[in-house]
Amino acid sequence: VYTRWDYIDRHSVWLQSLWTTFPDGSGTAHYYGNYTQNPCSIAEAKPIPGTRRVVATAAAHHYFTAGSLITIDPQRGEDGPAPLARLTPEIAFPESEGWGQPGIFRNPWPLSEDLYLASFSPERLQSGVWPKEGSFGIYLLDSAGGRELIWRDAEHSSFDPQPLIARPRPVCVSSPLADTGGTPVLRGACYVENVYASRVPIPTGAAKYLRINRIVNQPTASPGWRNANAH
Repeated sequence: VYTRWDYIDRHSVWLQSLWTTFPDGSGTAHYYGNYTQNPCSIAEAKPIPGTRRVVATAAAHHYFTAGSLITIDPQRGEDGPAPLARLTPEIAFPESEGWGQPGIFRNPWPLSEDLYLASFSPERLQSGVWPKEGSFGIYLLDSAGGRELIWRDAEHSSFDPQPLIARPRPVCVSSPLADTGGTPVLRGACYVENVYASRVPIPTGAAKYLRINRIVNQPTASPGWRNANAH
């Protein structure tokens, strides 16, 4: 599961959602938030042991990856508020719910359904204003609202808590791609079985035409400056 950041034909602030893929890059699929504007950015997703849910950071677009912590249950949907649960409800979703609230979380690591490690700074979250050195410490959180400081350095912030324990090796997923001996496969077949089986409701009988778009390369002679590309 990873954060997909679309700038092409999308709004530049909203819609930085979660997707999944197999290790070889095949089987890309939507996980959560492709049409959800609050929170506007979801990152650092990690699976919660023994569940189908993930914990993640609800972040802003105009800030680094930090904000409030949430859990997502894909069995309750792929968009909207129903799949979301706020692990740190005292912290609003940055940018999409405003700025200035005290407290910034990031780097959640689930230990169980009820216990999580995370980095936390008590400073106020403001667009373009970075927290001071040493402001982030490592905390233990529980789903009932408990917050316990584990470690803080007065001079250097602490990030990415991970317990050093033995873990089973991940299951090896075989690639569904055919072995072409290194030769790229440049053709394929696509079909639409039912246009009304859509993530966005479409009234039966409303579809009259099917548009097929081809995405072509847009190379530049040199790195461009904010949408000013060489042709």
